[in-house]
Amino acid sequence: MLPPAERSASGYRKYRQSDLEKLQFIFRSKELGFTLAEIGELLSLTADRRGDMHGVKRKAERRLEQVEHKIAQLQRVKRGLEKLIDACPGRGELKGCPIVATLSGARAGGQEK
Repeated sequence: MLPPAERSASGYRKYRQSDLEKLQFIFRSKELGFTLAEIGELLSLTADRRGDMHGVKRKAERRLEQVEHKIAQLQRVKRGLEKLIDACPGRGELKGCPIVATLSGARAGGQEK
């Protein structure tokens, strides 16, 4: 996404201000969960600063939809774990553990469903 940096006589990379700004854009985009492919698309859309912002907004909206979907999935996982934890007495023989039984597809007490 960035052109190769020039090197100083001592071998250090020398970045232009525009490269640093692009790098900051990439890092911030990654923090918001955009993939490298999506970041590349965003960079393409922003290459012409006079261009329309609709495409950028649409990409951000799609990313938000993905985040909301993931949050809903994680909330379902959380509720499932809470139920399993509440059902488990935390003592006794492992064969009666509702957590293990659920994970293995059997009912507590070692009986198959």
